[in-house]
Amino acid sequence: MSTQLDRRRFLTMGFVAAGAAMVGATTWNTVLAQSTVDDTPRWSDPATWGGKVPSPGEWVSLDRPVVLDVDVQVAGLAIQIGGALIFDPNRSCTLTSTANIVVLGLLQMRPSSAAVNHLIRFTGIDESKFVGGGHIVLDTDVGLWCMNDGIVDVAGTPRRAWARTTTSVAAGDTRFTLQA
Repeated sequence: MSTQLDRRRFLTMGFVAAGAAMVGATTWNTVLAQSTVDDTPRWSDPATWGGKVPSPGEWVSLDRPVVLDVDVQVAGLAIQIGGALIFDPNRSCTLTSTANIVVLGLLQMRPSSAAVNHLIRFTGIDESKFVGGGHIVLDTDVGLWCMNDGIVDVAGTPRRAWARTTTSVAAGDTRFTLQA
């Protein structure tokens, strides 16, 4: 069951799980093979959250796969061991956070086409407060943290990298033809 936590409870409980047995890539491949985006609970569905979708400004902790199918704003996110946040491959979605996003499970962003955009945005961050803690998640060092055996699986859709002309282009030319 996914739960909503305040920052203090997240920091106390969230990282206790980090000492437990970790889920490796082979296990994640098995989990993903057994479920598809179509049959995975959706962020927008109140049933995913026991009746109420998290409000903007709440800390959210995921301990099972959830598909991000809408734009959301959180005050931090923990993807626990056994949890996954899978951006809907067929829908553009933005995850906005005002605090850390910590991945101990799986974060997956794989848009199905170039028309679909997946975005994580951090807002209200004061970069002058950055301390640097190495492998310790600090409230001052806001960002995306992939810890222990966490997996961040990000792959864009193929796009044409270069545009090539059918002939050479001389300085001053105002017209030319592209191969594709």
